Amino acid sequence: HVVNDLAIGTDNTVIASGTFNIAGGTASGGIAFYAPSSNTWGTTTNGTASPWVRTLALAPNGTLYFGGNFTSYAGTASGSLGYYAGGSFGSFTGYPGGGQVWNLLYNSTGSLFIVGEFTTIKGTTSPRIGIWNGAAFGSLVGQAGGTVDGPLYAVTEAYDLSIIFGGGFGSAGGTAMNNIGRWQNNTFGSMSSGLLGQGGATLVDALVRMPDGKIAIGGNFSTVG
Repeated sequence: HVVNDLAIGTDNTVIASGTFNIAGGTASGGIAFYAPSSNTWGTTTNGTASPWVRTLALAPNGTLYFGGNFTSYAGTASGSLGYYAGGSFGSFTGYPGGGQVWNLLYNSTGSLFIVGEFTTIKGTTSPRIGIWNGAAFGSLVGQAGGTVDGPLYAVTEAYDLSIIFGGGFGSAGGTAMNNIGRWQNNTFGSMSSGLLGQGGATLVDALVRMPDGKIAIGGNFSTVG
């Protein structure tokens, strides 16, 4: 059993997700809450996910979005993506299709970006990256020009509001890329010559924006740019 992701709630509670089923001695299906002030663990009511919850994203209003590889949570059908708000779980019926969710980003303009191995969102073709605007799902503008041709594992937002995504792929939106790219002004673009490896599966599986604006990148690669 492992912890896959951590987030800090609006009340400073630490939220953990993973493949565990017990937290602090209490049954917990892949999501648990830790209160530093009291050194105690709490769980989500009737929360059960199988096999695991991979990623978390917290909205400013306290809504917790979670993704991974599961078909239901807390007894509600939920195709690898769900949310927790006001003490209750909710699901997005029909989302996603064809694969798991690897990472989530709630960006500064209030949209939830979803990346992974899925191929559709509620019947709309949206290979491996999609967006929830608070009311509806959709594919990114420019995706019609070509699919992302491999899985995506990481996503973050740059200070210029462009969306940076990484994984194991060679093109996105019809533009050649090497495992990392960006989406800005409704257009997909490459980042120099990308990231290349020295053997095995070359991929990017972690992205984070640093305080100075640089994007820190983690993964299996040996050549940058």
